[in-house]
Amino acid sequence: YSGSNGTGTAGTPLTITFTVVDRESTALTKNTLQEQRSPEAIRAAYVYPNPSSDGRVKLAVFSENHEQLQYSLVNSIGERLYSGTLTKEASSNHVDFDFSEKMKAPGVYFLRVEGPSVKRVFKLMKTL
Repeated sequence: YSGSNGTGTAGTPLTITFTVVDRESTALTKNTLQEQRSPEAIRAAYVYPNPSSDGRVKLAVFSENHEQLQYSLVNSIGERLYSGTLTKEASSNHVDFDFSEKMKAPGVYFLRVEGPSVKRVFKLMKTL
């Protein structure tokens, strides 16, 4: 309409096309596909503390001994801040990361960890 509050002359009609996706069934399908891979390929992993006030976090990953893991830290707009490779030692399931120089500003960051038996992206929160 040409006037405020729906008054005046009607303009050219527009058509909006959209698709509704059932996220619940999509997630279920995704989980079913993951379960079809070998159980050894899917390992538990988590990061703590999260949120972190200083950018220092620990990764707990239950994977094969002496496994090579690639990791990268990305900010909320997709810029890669840091990346590297580490070898998980047999004596520990925990890896310490000190991202204090990279996670200076409070906000959301993403830690991607990938190896032969683990592939995860963790959402990290940096607080004041």
